[in-house]
Amino acid sequence: MGSGSSRASDCCNSSVEQSHTDSAVIIESESTVKTFHIITIFNFLLTVLLWLIEAQDIGFFSGNVSLGELTDIRKSLLDLVIAAFVRAIILLVLYAILHFQTRYVVWSTTLLNTLYLVVKVIYFKFSSSRLTDIILGVGIFILAWVELLYFETKVITARRRAENAAQQRLLEASSPTLQVGHNHVPRYGSFGAPSITSTSGVSYGSFQTPLGSPTPSVGGDEHQPMVEEEPEEADLSDEHRQLIVKAQRTLHTVWTWYNTPNESEWLEEKGTAKVRCHAREENGEKTLRVVATLPFSAPQVFRVVFFDNHLMAEWDTTVRESRELERINDHTRIVYNQANDIGGGVISSRDFVSLLHWGRFEDAWVSSGIACVHHSMPPQPNIVRGENGTCGFICKPLASDKSQCVFTWFLTTDLKGWLPKSVIHRSLAGVQISFVQSLEQRIRSLASL
Repeated sequence: MGSGSSRASDCCNSSVEQSHTDSAVIIESESTVKTFHIITIFNFLLTVLLWLIEAQDIGFFSGNVSLGELTDIRKSLLDLVIAAFVRAIILLVLYAILHFQTRYVVWSTTLLNTLYLVVKVIYFKFSSSRLTDIILGVGIFILAWVELLYFETKVITARRRAENAAQQRLLEASSPTLQVGHNHVPRYGSFGAPSITSTSGVSYGSFQTPLGSPTPSVGGDEHQPMVEEEPEEADLSDEHRQLIVKAQRTLHTVWTWYNTPNESEWLEEKGTAKVRCHAREENGEKTLRVVATLPFSAPQVFRVVFFDNHLMAEWDTTVRESRELERINDHTRIVYNQANDIGGGVISSRDFVSLLHWGRFEDAWVSSGIACVHHSMPPQPNIVRGENGTCGFICKPLASDKSQCVFTWFLTTDLKGWLPKSVIHRSLAGVQISFVQSLEQRIRSLASL
């Protein structure tokens, strides 16, 4: 009894310590961001002060300088003050108000500021009797680069540490804790059989996941015989069983969404003549749905988007890296994906660790994905870890032509950035449409081999 209490106490203490650590990381992140904003304001105010000293020195306030001389970039340094003001406004609006995280704005404004300063030095008529001219020019150059250095070494690092800490805690809190028996893994019934209820009490309906069925070939037939085989349970750990339950639940959710679309809830986000993207919000979470009719069979499409997921970086321009971390069984795997920057760096690269699962519902091929944690890929210090909610692909043959299918993709994700959600969702809608176009090109190239 004492031993059990001790373990519980240790666990509680560990949790409290982790909570304190995460709080410290978040406070550090907020502090560095505020310091960056203060440095930005300080840089501008110091520039103004130096210019006022220079203006007093040349007699501007006593009326010895005309308006024409004041606006002449060869004789006046007022333009440097204006440039510093514009830079400060851009940085404060984007980083203090809109919460941008990308480093490109700081780099761009600093380089432009430096380039303009070089041009200024070439054309400006310096006076050897006015030391303030030199101090102002050199001061602006040094302040801008100190500001950039602080942003790179402090702000970016602290923000990513805070986001990764929060992400890790969130994923750990949402990890499956279901008690699953050592000799039972919830399975799907074969098509047409009564629905099966797992030990967790979740009904998965009437569908099949043929554990022994072969992976569909690119030119395969969606009506190939389905083989029911028992999984090898002896090699599955409790953790794997829990992940399978979580994956099955997610797959069932995707299929439920597909069969109960309630079109009035889906609002159009973006689209082309062939691909339409809609979105809906539920419980504060926004889900994007893209639908397209593709001139390929369901197995062809499903093979590329699921079974060849590790090859996605070869053809999807939005993916930088994709690889399988662990295969739990023939229908469940954990994968790692890293996305490219979106919008020229407005949304920086994110990486994801996801639990994938697939099955057959009637004549449709269905997959699901949801965020999880894996020991081989913890959050990285140089990239923000995104979190996928319920996601999934559905490839359903057309009733009139089995050589074509309707492709549906549900995407629920949190990129964990500092941008407004509206900006992120508009960008993701474009990503989904681009994905479908790249998918079609990929299948055509495979079919021509």
